[in-house]
Amino acid sequence: MTPIIVSNTYYEDDIERVFSGAFAWHELGRYLATITSVFQSNNIEHAVDIGVLTWFLSGVLIIFGAYVLYCHFNHIIYKKESIVISIFTVANPFLLQNLLYKFDSIGMSLSLFFSILSFSIPIKHRFSFVIQSLLLFLVLNLYQPFINFYIGLIGLQVFLKYLKKSGIDSVEILKSLIPYAIAIILYQLQSIILPAGGSRATIINLDHKIFITIIENINLSYIPFIEFFYPFWFFSIPAIISFISILIFALFKNSENGVFGILGLVLIYVSSIGAMSLLESQFNEPRGLPYFPIIASLIILTYSSIRENFIYLSIVPLIFILSFSSKVAISHRIQADFERPIFYDISTKIYKFKELEVYSIGSVPLSPFVYKITENTPFNAYLNRDAWRTSGRLREYVQNINFEWSVATGKTTEYFTNNYHEFTMYEEENPYYRIYLSDSSLYIHWVESDKE
Repeated sequence: MTPIIVSNTYYEDDIERVFSGAFAWHELGRYLATITSVFQSNNIEHAVDIGVLTWFLSGVLIIFGAYVLYCHFNHIIYKKESIVISIFTVANPFLLQNLLYKFDSIGMSLSLFFSILSFSIPIKHRFSFVIQSLLLFLVLNLYQPFINFYIGLIGLQVFLKYLKKSGIDSVEILKSLIPYAIAIILYQLQSIILPAGGSRATIINLDHKIFITIIENINLSYIPFIEFFYPFWFFSIPAIISFISILIFALFKNSENGVFGILGLVLIYVSSIGAMSLLESQFNEPRGLPYFPIIASLIILTYSSIRENFIYLSIVPLIFILSFSSKVAISHRIQADFERPIFYDISTKIYKFKELEVYSIGSVPLSPFVYKITENTPFNAYLNRDAWRTSGRLREYVQNINFEWSVATGKTTEYFTNNYHEFTMYEEENPYYRIYLSDSSLYIHWVESDKE
């Protein structure tokens, strides 16, 4: 949480929501996320930034969720191994992107917590599945992808029981999967009654290639995991090869219950995107993939099944994660400090053109101090300054700028490219941008865009 507080900047959709105050999550089928934001903002009309309190509450939810997992797994495996699962739940580089959102992080953290809580409820009670189903239904109304963490936890639990040669009840596994199915059915019924917008809800063609498409979608979801560890290939490749070898050895060693070991691995595998593998449009941003703690714990605990002291190998990925988090924080902080005087300079130069419509063409350049950081950090340290993100940030200084989302900015850029030679260049001697004037509009063209 400390790296995010250090960066303390608006991220992605925040730069639009801070002006519009729109809750809007219900338009994407996330009704409880809107309700959560209303309470968070203490305002029924506008979403309001509550500062550091956002991250404090998000942190409390995640840490409490990790503690619940520790208590649950501590009854199944050893204490040290339970701690590993809890630590990776908190030290999750994918979750860091969720937490960068000032307006949305509490809702997403609550979604993760409810998913963990649903998994941790004992299924021995008669109505346990009702409570679990309700919690998972709430998860879908907060942030849909985090329901898949529930499946991943079930898979991890089944596989660890297999490694420990603990009692595995096939009926119990089936019962634990029922709430997931019920929650999705309830959510689909809700979607019929309360249709949501968005372009990611189209189902893939239900033809003879459906299973191949599902597998391809699931495989693609693991690219971010590979991308995260790719800079450390000198460590990662030997680690993965030896992990697979140990896994195969474990399956042969305890072949009597091998079907449960394989079932656990299959559940973990499909939990990357779960039922969302049926969607035509896939969303593979790290913030929508909750599997990192599951896969990291699986690898470390498989090692420790051979030799208990191997559990301390978890220190290595934790160092990578800490380094990544720090680089994300410093790059966002440096970039915000770098572009602030540039935006202010623009605002003073075009102030007298208040009656004109202002458009931003291209991307504000990255700080020279940030280049090497983003080039050598997975996911470019979650730092992106493309056209719509640049215009959104410039809006703080230029109130009459036309904020446009990605599709609209593409059309505006195309129009400018085809017609800029007919405009008057108002600002020429500047290392970062050029200003062009037409009869009714003003265009800020970022010089850096010419190099892309």
